Amino acid sequence: MMRSMLLAALMGTALPMMALAQTADELKNDDKTPGDVLTYGMGYSQHRFSPLTQINRQTVKRLVPAWSYSLADNRGLEGQALVKDGVVFLTDHEKTVAVDALTGREIW
Repeated sequence: MMRSMLLAALMGTALPMMALAQTADELKNDDKTPGDVLTYGMGYSQHRFSPLTQINRQTVKRLVPAWSYSLADNRGLEGQALVKDGVVFLTDHEKTVAVDALTGREIW
């Protein structure tokens, strides 16, 4: 009985989280979806290039910060920020946080 309850609790937690995860095809095609950054280097080819054109030599001077987020640690991030469906995922040596890309509000 206890094992069944534990298994049910684990499945109830894991299955919804797996539904939110990216698929293997999404990872393979990361370089074709500039709105998301699912892998280091923006794709397995690691070109670190975005085809987006809104920022160019004429418009770059108009850029201003929309928000900032601090992990309250002077050691910095452990890896590149990843973006999926408008959520930025940041990791330091101690934790990972999810931040709304538009508002900078911490989600978790």
